[in-house]
Formats: sequence, structure tokens, C-alpha cells
Amino acid sequence: MRGALGNSMNSAIDDISEDYQDWGLDNLSYKDGLLTLNLVTYIKGDDPIRFIVVFTDTVFFESYDESSHFQDYHLNRSSGVIGVYTASSLLEYAKTKTNVMCLSNDKLSHYSVMTTNEIIHVLTRTEPVVVNVT
Repeated sequence: MRGALGNSMNSAIDDISEDYQDWGLDNLSYKDGLLTLNLVTYIKGDDPIRFIVVFTDTVFFESYDESSHFQDYHLNRSSGVIGVYTASSLLEYAKTKTNVMCLSNDKLSHYSVMTTNEIIHVLTRTEPVVVNVT
């Protein structure tokens, strides 16, 4: 993984393909702040390439269909399948309308993981871990 919390987020996923439409969400699991996303691509033929993206300190997440938020999902977002936002309406909402920031010491970052069918937004205090499990 290359990058640092709050800056650009590039990962080994982008070394395979930076085009989020090449990737699919195979599985999502969440329990007690641990969000695990299993991503898969078949761009190299019949043999799948699989990655696990783990957020170990998830404060908030939401998942929705990629086409339902088409207009501004790249606004203030770094490039790549996993992106970090320098500013976002979701982060602003968490800061002003919820008690999340009081509980998080104002150190939340907003990431999104984009695949061909889903976008998963995550507010967290830690950078995600990306593991190739192919």
C-alpha cells in the first residue's frame, strides 16, 4: 500500500487495474467496527484476482448502487479503486449533525471503495489494509 491517511490512497489493487469498473464486490462483512470487503476481477482471463480491503476502525459506512450517485462521487477524491476525500459532504454532515466527531477526536477520514456495481463510503480513523489473496 502506498499513501498516508489524509493524502492520496493508492494500493496494489491499482497496480492490477485503476479502473473501478474492472472490479466487483464479492462479499462485504461488518462486525464491531471491522469492515471487510472482498474484491475480485477477471481482467486476466478465467483466473480471478482477489483482494481483501479491511477497515479496522469503521465509525460509519454506507453502500449503494454506483449509478445512484453518478454526479459527484469523484469530487475531492483521490484516484484509484480506493479513494480518500480531502473534503466531503458526508464528513461535513458527521462533523456538524452527529456526535460521531465528539467520539472520534476529529480524526476521521472519508474513504470510498468503488466497484462496477457498488460504492462503499467509509468514515474511519485508520487507513485501510489491502491484501492480495489471489
